[in-house]
Amino acid sequence: MDFSTLMQEASKIINGSFSEYDENTSIIIVPIDDHRFQTVFAHDENEQGIKFNSKSCDSTGDMPYKELMHENAVHKYARLELENDTLFVTGRALPGSEPAGIASMLSEVGKVADKWEHKLTGKDVN
Repeated sequence: MDFSTLMQEASKIINGSFSEYDENTSIIIVPIDDHRFQTVFAHDENEQGIKFNSKSCDSTGDMPYKELMHENAVHKYARLELENDTLFVTGRALPGSEPAGIASMLSEVGKVADKWEHKLTGKDVN
């Protein structure tokens, strides 16, 4: 199954909204609840699989670093990463992953990013 079709099917499973940015990048709007949504980018990295990332928020002066580190131990797929003063949530699907598994990953990455965005900013930005 090609990348675009795979991402469209995974998006349908979670009732998300799929857009193709280019042949190697898809944008999925992940529904969190009736009023909140999170944007997750999916990047086809060929033999390395698919990388997911979602911007949670810009770094704040009082980032709870210890709590963020502990959060990484709780989830199956989602990992919190700080890059250039921005908090991202990432995940990775191995080559050959099925739409249902990818849907679970998209959902988890989106929910974790939204949780920290809301916790740190009180807003629904992404």
